Amino acid sequence: MKVLVADAFPKERMAQIAGARLTVEHRPELTPRDLPAAMAGVTALVVRGKQVTAEVFQQADALSLVIRAGAGVNTIDVAAASRVGVYRRQLPGAERHRRGRAGHRADGGAGPAHPDNVIKLRAGQWDKKAFSEAEGLFGRALGVAGTGPIGRETIKRARASGSTSTPGPARWTRPGPRPSA
Repeated sequence: MKVLVADAFPKERMAQIAGARLTVEHRPELTPRDLPAAMAGVTALVVRGKQVTAEVFQQADALSLVIRAGAGVNTIDVAAASRVGVYRRQLPGAERHRRGRAGHRADGGAGPAHPDNVIKLRAGQWDKKAFSEAEGLFGRALGVAGTGPIGRETIKRARASGSTSTPGPARWTRPGPRPSA
C-alpha cells in the first residue's frame, strides 16, 4: 500500500505512519496543481489543509482513501471522491494536542521557539509549519508557584492541555546549589 502525505507533518507522526510497514512518500512541497500528477500508484492520500480537487480523483489509478488530518473535509471535493468510490475520513483529534499547545502557549506556556513565534504573529505572519512543530506542553510537568487565583487558573489550563501541574513553592530542577534569593 502506497501512502502519499502531501502536507507538512510532524516528524513523530511520519515515523508512526512509516512504522505501519507502508510505503510512505512525504511530499509537502506539492501544490494543489501538482497533486494530480503525483497520484500514480497511490492508494491513500493524507492531507491537512491542501486542496484535493476533482482532477486528483480523475488522475488517481489506485486511490481508495483520502484522510484529512484535521476537522472537516472542506478542502476535499467530496462529490468527485464519491463518484469514483474513494472513501474520505477526517481525524479531528490529530489536531487537538497541537491546538491545545498553541492555546496554552498564548496563555503563558513556554518553549524554545515561543518568542520567535510571538514575533512572527505580531508581524502578521502565520507560519503553520513552524508553529505545528512546536514541542508544546502536552505530557510535560509544569511547576506553579502558588495557588492563588492566577495559579489555580494556570493549573486548570495546564491540565486541560494535557500537562501535569505541581502547585506549591517553586522547585529548582537544575542540579547544583540553588541560586540565592
